[in-house]
Amino acid sequence: MNRGLASVPAGRFLSWREESVPKDSAIVYNCRTMTMIQIFGLKKCRNTQKAERFFRERGVGFQFINLEEKGMSKGELESAARAVGIENMIDREGREYDKAGMRYMDFDIEEVLLENPLLLKTPIVRKGGMAAAGFMPDEWKKFLL
Repeated sequence: MNRGLASVPAGRFLSWREESVPKDSAIVYNCRTMTMIQIFGLKKCRNTQKAERFFRERGVGFQFINLEEKGMSKGELESAARAVGIENMIDREGREYDKAGMRYMDFDIEEVLLENPLLLKTPIVRKGGMAAAGFMPDEWKKFLL
């Protein structure tokens, strides 16, 4: 059963024609005031798949952004960094980190993450000013309130 906006492709949102739906409809009210949840991750990442399942099982719509195709914008990265901390967003235990030889380098984390989004700890789940990096279902529950 398809519930929520989980099946909407990345970058596309459902639109409502106000004249076709009664003004007192709870669905329209919720869609107008709802902030979309964004999940930044990789399709093959188990934790990203768990995040998608978490929100899908609860009937919560989300937008999935595949980091292999499109990285975070500077504004999105800064917003998530304010909530999580930029140090917590880089995956220091991942393959890409070792492959880039970053373990022994000094670097500007924000600049590196913008250039190579595969260094991000996935999934990064955002809603408004809130964010969580990595597998954090307890934090994701706060997005449902």
